[in-house]
Amino acid sequence: MSSSSQLAEPPANQPILAHRATLGAMWIALEMGATQATSLLVFAIMARFVTPSDFGLISISYLAIYTFKSLVIDNVVLAVSRKTQPSDLEYTTSFWLTLALAVIASAGIFLSGGMAERVMNAPHLKDVMSAMSLIVLFMGLARTHEMRLIRLFRFRTLAFRNILGTVLGGGIGVALAAHGYGLVALVIQQILTSAISLTLLWASSSWTPSFRISKETALETLFFMRTMAPSSIVNVASQNCDTFLVAYFFGPAGAGIYAIAKRLRLALQLVAATPISGLVFPTLAEVQNDGEKLRTVSQRMIVLISFLCAPVFVGASSLAREAISIGFGEQWTAAGPVFSVLALGGLFAVLQNVSDTMFIVRNRQIWSLYILLIQTTLAVLLFFPIKLLGPAYLAVPFVLPYAVTFPISAFLVSRLTGLTLAEWLTSMMPSLASSALMFGAVKLIDSSVTFPNNLSQAVLGSISGAVVYLFVMLVVSRRTVVSTFRLVLNLVH
Repeated sequence: MSSSSQLAEPPANQPILAHRATLGAMWIALEMGATQATSLLVFAIMARFVTPSDFGLISISYLAIYTFKSLVIDNVVLAVSRKTQPSDLEYTTSFWLTLALAVIASAGIFLSGGMAERVMNAPHLKDVMSAMSLIVLFMGLARTHEMRLIRLFRFRTLAFRNILGTVLGGGIGVALAAHGYGLVALVIQQILTSAISLTLLWASSSWTPSFRISKETALETLFFMRTMAPSSIVNVASQNCDTFLVAYFFGPAGAGIYAIAKRLRLALQLVAATPISGLVFPTLAEVQNDGEKLRTVSQRMIVLISFLCAPVFVGASSLAREAISIGFGEQWTAAGPVFSVLALGGLFAVLQNVSDTMFIVRNRQIWSLYILLIQTTLAVLLFFPIKLLGPAYLAVPFVLPYAVTFPISAFLVSRLTGLTLAEWLTSMMPSLASSALMFGAVKLIDSSVTFPNNLSQAVLGSISGAVVYLFVMLVVSRRTVVSTFRLVLNLVH
């Protein structure tokens, strides 16, 4: 049964809401960690049986899929879910409108495969896009149910569904790849993962859409989509311009190399930062009206994130070649230099997310859009001269813009929090300096010691890097280490 009364939650006081939000953040962190780890493990196995060009074709296809998802599907559901208590009729209208647009988008991807294959000079892209157009349809069938469960704080259901879908789809993909199906195995893995996740979602949801729709809600949703279009377009361009440019100028093989490095960076970013990021918004929102507390909490957040994330990203950069070789095989070693640069950019991406959260809390969301627009424009402009240096430098134009946008974000955050720009930057310096020395130590060991294999090199590099980082931090900023560990313990308890 489904009714608006079932959707409404009883009034909750602030402590109960905070508990539900914190519990939700924990389940989100579990889902992110488990799905990313599973996806990487699956691909690490399949990488032995597929080529960079095969993976590049998948990445190019996802350019179209995620463009439609971001511009159309997500905004339809957001229009309804942002309401205080959406009714059953509003959810039902959202479902049918999303499905209708998903059908159109799926047909568009199916029909445009041939043109994309010619433009990108990518043989077999038409066949891949035609098959993977089904994923857009599955997304349309799932998105309203997903958002409804999110509104009801049922993150555990979503977590199990995504983890199980990833495991089952990945297992089938690995089996097919091991039997020599190559590109076909990759395509089937992606489709089955989406289909299994959809099936599990519908099976675990108590809500079923009726056949009634509200014309008023549909028109309101379309108007909302129009107002969201500019920011959505900028977001899509920012997220996908790198993959498009690399694929267009370096072909499917270059796109595959870049995509695996980008995917590793994203996985690292999600696993390292999600547990912290899940607490940033409610914490800052709680103290936003107390100037002194906002200033103190903001500084502690920067210290915490820098202390925990800087060694992760910088350490990954220092061991990029070994990590790629161990995880994916020698045919993927060209991704090492790309991942090394992208990993360094991951730290600044995490810190930028903190700034974006502050902009939301202080009702300055437009600042995030402007910064994103500057970053995207700079990346595109830098790509054309830097691409002449060769594939090893593919990531450089997409990381260099942080040198401009990061100081701008820090300055704007300092205006909102009362934390001076110097204090903002100084809060990061001990962690950044210690990470730089750690990077140097790992590279020194790499050049002066002969290792029997990449695994032993990576293990020794990781251990020695961690020791150097903690030792230097204790020397230059013992208070940071102690206070950060106390803060982590407080968050845990």
